Amino acid sequence: MVMKKWLIILCGAKWQRLEKQEAQSLRIAKLCKDQGIETEIVVYRYQTQGAEVIDYMVGQVLSRHQVEQYDGFVFTSHFYAGRAAGKLAAVLGCDCVTDARRLEFSGYYPVFYKMAYNCNVEAGFCLKGQFAVSLDVWREEDTEDREDGDGISRKEMEIEAAASPYLKNRRRIQEKGMQEESAVLIAVGKGVGSKEMVEQFRNYAKSRKFLFGVSRPVAMNGWAKIDEIIGVSGHIYQPKVCIAVGVSGSAAFYAGIEGSGWIVSINSDPKAPIIKMSDASFTDDYKNIWPRMEQIL
Repeated sequence: MVMKKWLIILCGAKWQRLEKQEAQSLRIAKLCKDQGIETEIVVYRYQTQGAEVIDYMVGQVLSRHQVEQYDGFVFTSHFYAGRAAGKLAAVLGCDCVTDARRLEFSGYYPVFYKMAYNCNVEAGFCLKGQFAVSLDVWREEDTEDREDGDGISRKEMEIEAAASPYLKNRRRIQEKGMQEESAVLIAVGKGVGSKEMVEQFRNYAKSRKFLFGVSRPVAMNGWAKIDEIIGVSGHIYQPKVCIAVGVSGSAAFYAGIEGSGWIVSINSDPKAPIIKMSDASFTDDYKNIWPRMEQIL
């Protein structure tokens, strides 16, 4: 696939200065220009916060895509960037990389680099098809040679607190494999500590006829099956209640559970992203919480 056109998305509050995002966008545009790839830059400004910002932004991006037919979507570094990229990828069924730290090209194809394995290794992801990527904060040297942006299309829009085209057409997700509704989904992450504990949670869910799934790191560690992954690279669920145990809560994972009626999380790390994504959360060792949770279920 020869890539022809990318959309670069910036996002921020009305009062927020976007110098770092602008530096990233212009650096990306320059690299694309050198490869003969056309780029457009769009800036979304919001007054409210929360999921409605992501919903509206993704909805607007999809509306633009219907007309322009982009090959790639790049969300510059922002609090909502990873979740927006994951949601967009879930709708389009395309590749997704979150928290990319730099970009290079290998022939015609972009290679996005990010830290992996507890930030001990820099991994490169060569994307040969349509993709949605979110950026982490970049190093100074990766943005310092930016150009002034001449010839780059840029449009700034305000995000209104209104229903988005994305929300009005959830059937698009269903066409990508949305699972049928069930009362409870048990979602397990590496925080449970071992393959044996994953097996215990799986058996419990099976005995209660609940849905069961894992975060991608659990499967990659050999603790679960690949087809048990929840999120962009796996299943998308819509249970009445999702209970996430030991899951950190990446954007790609969240795309698989955001349709839940309620999200309840158990995580010992109060800074884990899943805490903010949850309707209710317990910041404690799951072994102290789960026995009581079983009684309630």
